[in-house]
Amino acid sequence: MAQHAKTWSLPARIAWIAVPVAVVAALLAFILWPRSEIFYSDGRRSWPARPDQGLRSVLWDPGDRLAALGEPDQDYDPCLSGDGQELYFTRGKAGGDANLYVAYRTLDGWTEPRPLEALNTPADEIGPALARDGATLYFYSNRPGGEGGYDLYVSRHSDAGWSDPKNLGPRVNGPFNEYDPAVTPDGAYLLFASNRPVEGEEPDEKTWRATLREEPYQNDYDVYALDLEDDAAAPRRLDAVCSRADDGQPTVSPDGHWLYFASDRAGGQGGYDLWRARITVQPLAGLLPPENLGVPVNTAAHELDPAVSLEGFGLYFSSNPCSANSPGRSSASSSPSSAWS
Repeated sequence: MAQHAKTWSLPARIAWIAVPVAVVAALLAFILWPRSEIFYSDGRRSWPARPDQGLRSVLWDPGDRLAALGEPDQDYDPCLSGDGQELYFTRGKAGGDANLYVAYRTLDGWTEPRPLEALNTPADEIGPALARDGATLYFYSNRPGGEGGYDLYVSRHSDAGWSDPKNLGPRVNGPFNEYDPAVTPDGAYLLFASNRPVEGEEPDEKTWRATLREEPYQNDYDVYALDLEDDAAAPRRLDAVCSRADDGQPTVSPDGHWLYFASDRAGGQGGYDLWRARITVQPLAGLLPPENLGVPVNTAAHELDPAVSLEGFGLYFSSNPCSANSPGRSSASSSPSSAWS
């Protein structure tokens, strides 16, 4: 019997070659085609987006009083060094010789606070703000020789100790009050609060004596930013976080993503609350609407003076639940847990 070789038509031959080539091409396209996937991160870990689960706000633990600092009822304005090993704060009521203090973290906890003798005077020294270099300290004071009201000062540390404080001058200070200095993590901006009048306000120099704890007369406090890298720049008001209420005590988280501040605006838990706004465009050019930190951090009392720890998940602040001011600490976590250890 004769055997005949099977012959393929031209279309069949083309299909025989084209199909495998198309499969390989599709596989390569799937592998190499640029794709994006949304992930969410808390700064430590990342998770892929889950369409079936909505976004949740950060959950903060209840704040615990830093009893290790002692029992005085007027400790406030906490400020952590960049490495978290030094805690600067104010002790004493404004108008009654308030002074700057520092405590150091050890294996056994915080040391006994000691006053910064080189910076303190019979006037008030309030609101310490340490730059990330650990050697530049800003604060505000009503000592003689200023521009009027409370002014911002700066001191620098060397082997000889803290230098004589220098008034920041009329570029920053004026006849009204300048409070609550804070330096951004990159050292580019100095934030502060002031009751200087803005457009539409009548000047009234009879305003708060020293801090957000005092009763206001007319002008409200707003948050300002000064470009430290431009000697000709003037402070600019951060309109995105300012309201017709009192806004002050600004600080930026160590990662530069959040601006925290205190305010008595509507929508809080009562008194002054802690708020934060996400920074979307640097430097401080884009700010989303502020959000209240909510309970259990904020209460019907006053919560003030936010300071964020290095990793961004520890929050130091002042509160007066018993008509006294004392630093406390809260931690961010996925579920409530012990705030202090």
